[in-house]
Amino acid sequence: MRHSTGTPHGFSLLELLVSASILVIGILGVLIAFPTSYQNVGHGGRVVQATNLAQQKIEQLRNGSFPPAVGQETTGQYARSWTVNVSGTSPDRLATVTVTVGWTRQTGPMNVQLLTIIPES
Repeated sequence: MRHSTGTPHGFSLLELLVSASILVIGILGVLIAFPTSYQNVGHGGRVVQATNLAQQKIEQLRNGSFPPAVGQETTGQYARSWTVNVSGTSPDRLATVTVTVGWTRQTGPMNVQLLTIIPES
């Protein structure tokens, strides 16, 4: 009888089971992380939308009149509020504009707040 001294060809059943187990664990890890990643992307999109709404309101107030103002409005799922505080005397007055945009997430209320100072033109 001859014994082979070379390397064996093929895989053993144990090697196949170990590699399949490692593959399944890797796939499960990706599947478990996917919903969390999807929620984070959705949240990021809402933050961007809220920031855009706040910036739009700042631009409207910048191009409008200069007296003190307080207001609020609802745009879709977002509630937008703003205050304009004027300080100084004309023609060197400054307006401190604060715009807050809020929305509700499953985990509770969220908001974005932008603040800027606008010189009287």
